[in-house]
Amino acid sequence: MMILAPVIPLSAFTAPVSAAEKPYTGRVTNTYTNCGITQVMGVVLNRDGTPQVGAKVRLWWPNGQTLHATAGQYVRSETNAAGWDFTLNTIAVANTWYVAIEDSSGNLLSDPIEVRTSASCNPGDANAARVEFRNSPQPAPQQPPAPNNPAPILAPPGAGIAPPVAAGATCQFYAQAGGFSVCDDTNANFLAAFRRYGLQNVGYPISQRFSRDGFITQAFQKAVFQWRPDSRTVALVNVFDELHRGGLDQTLNEKRQTPFQLAEGWEGPNATFQQAVQMRQALLSTRPALRTAYFAVSDPMTFFGLPTSEVTDMGNHYAIRTQRAVLQEWKQDVPWARAGQVTVANGGDIAKELGHLPAAALTPDNGTPVSGVPAPVPPVTAPAPAPVAAEPGRNLDSRLGALGVGIQPANVAVGQQYWRVTEILWHDIDQSGGRHSIYVDALDESGNRVVGQTVTIAWASGSQQLVMEPKPFPEYGANFPMYAHSQAYTIYIDGIPSERVTGMGLGNLDKRNWNMHVEYLIKYQRVTKR
Repeated sequence: MMILAPVIPLSAFTAPVSAAEKPYTGRVTNTYTNCGITQVMGVVLNRDGTPQVGAKVRLWWPNGQTLHATAGQYVRSETNAAGWDFTLNTIAVANTWYVAIEDSSGNLLSDPIEVRTSASCNPGDANAARVEFRNSPQPAPQQPPAPNNPAPILAPPGAGIAPPVAAGATCQFYAQAGGFSVCDDTNANFLAAFRRYGLQNVGYPISQRFSRDGFITQAFQKAVFQWRPDSRTVALVNVFDELHRGGLDQTLNEKRQTPFQLAEGWEGPNATFQQAVQMRQALLSTRPALRTAYFAVSDPMTFFGLPTSEVTDMGNHYAIRTQRAVLQEWKQDVPWARAGQVTVANGGDIAKELGHLPAAALTPDNGTPVSGVPAPVPPVTAPAPAPVAAEPGRNLDSRLGALGVGIQPANVAVGQQYWRVTEILWHDIDQSGGRHSIYVDALDESGNRVVGQTVTIAWASGSQQLVMEPKPFPEYGANFPMYAHSQAYTIYIDGIPSERVTGMGLGNLDKRNWNMHVEYLIKYQRVTKR
C-alpha cells in the first residue's frame, strides 16, 4: 500500500456511478477504544449474509493517499472469512476516513462510508472501527476504466473562484513574486499560517485564492495552502503527488530533473503505517547529505512529507522526490549552489510552470485581493511609494508561559530599527524526535535570512556566538545544542537592539528540572519601531 504523511489534502478519484448502479450498501457496526492503534476494518457479505471473499475495498482520507485491501486478508474474531483491514497508525489519530467497495477498474460499487477516529482514548472514544458491506439485489454494470492520463488535479475542470475576501480582513501584500496578498478573514486564515510556517519555508505568494475540490486554496513558491474548515487549519498540498496523478512524471523528469515516483504498493501489501514511514525514510540513507537535510528541519513530515522515490543520479546532482518537494545534492559547483550543498525545488513554482494552477488565480491582485477574479491592472506610471508596514505579529507556543519562557522587550524609540521576535515554537519530548537544540533564524524586513548575522546564546557561566549560515530551505540559519535544564538559556541578536528570549532549557512541562530532550524554534525579524 502507498502510505502518505498525515494532514495533507487529497482529491480522491471516484467514478461517476449512479446510486442505482451501486450494488453494495455499508454501515459502521462497531467502534473500539485502543490507545495503541488507528484502524478501520470490517467484512463484506453476500446478499444472503455469507462472507464474500475477494471483494475489493478502498480507503482514503481528506489528507492522504488512497489505500486498497481485499476481503479475506484479515480473518479475526471481530471479522469473518471475508475480513479486511487498514491499520493506519500505531497511535490514536484524529481524522475522518472514507471507505467503499470498488471493482477491478477502481470504480466505486458503494457509497463512501464515513469513519471518524479520535486522538484521545477515553472510554467510548473511537480509535478503531468495524464497517460491514453487503451486496444488494441489483448487480452493478461494469464501468469503463479510468483514462490513462486523467485531468490534472491541481487545476481540475471544477476549479473555480473562491469566496471574496471578507470585509474587515487582515491582509499583507507581497510584490516580490508578481504581486499577491495573503489574508486572514472569516473564510480562511492564510496569513496566520504564512507567518507561522515562515517565508523561508513556503516562499512568497504566487496566486490569489481559488477554489479547489470545494476548499479555499492559495499557492506559494514552495507550498500550496488549503483551508480545512472542519478543523479551521491550513494543510499543505502534496504537490508532487498531485503532479504524478496528473500524468506529468515524464515531463518533470525531462524538464525539472525530478526522479520518477515509486509504484503504488512499493512497501508491500502488509506494511503498517510506521513500517512504511521507516522504509521510505530509509531511502535517504544512500546519500548522507540528503538524509541530513531532510531530518534537519523541525518537522520533515510537515514540510517534505515522505520520500516517494529512490535517490537518483541526475548527472550533476543526486535527487530524491518527496510528497511536497525535491531535494537535490549537487556534485559540482553551479551558480545557485556549491558542490556538496543540498537545495530544495520549489513545488508551488513548478506547479505553476506546468499549468496546474487555475489561470484566473494567477492575475496579480495589486494589493486588492478578490480571490481569483482577474482584476484590471492599472496603467504603469511612476511606482507608488511602498506602504509603511506595521510591526509583524507574533506566533507564540501556548505552553511558553507554563515553561517560564518570556520575551524581554528591546529599549528602542519610534522609528528605530530593532530585532523583533516573531515566532517561538516548543517541541516537547514526544515532538522533538530526540533533538535538544535551540534553532534560530534572523530575517530582514522582506523575510529573507540575513546570512552572516551573529546571534548570542547566554547562560549563567558563559555565552556562545552563532552565525547565520546559508542553509537550504527549510532549515534554520543556526542552532545550539542544549545540555542544561530548567530556565538556563537566553538568546538575542547582536548589533542593533534586540528583544531577548529568556527561560529556555531542557525538561518537559511537568519535569522542568530533568534533562529531557526538547527543542525551541525561534524566528527574529529586523523591523522599525512604530
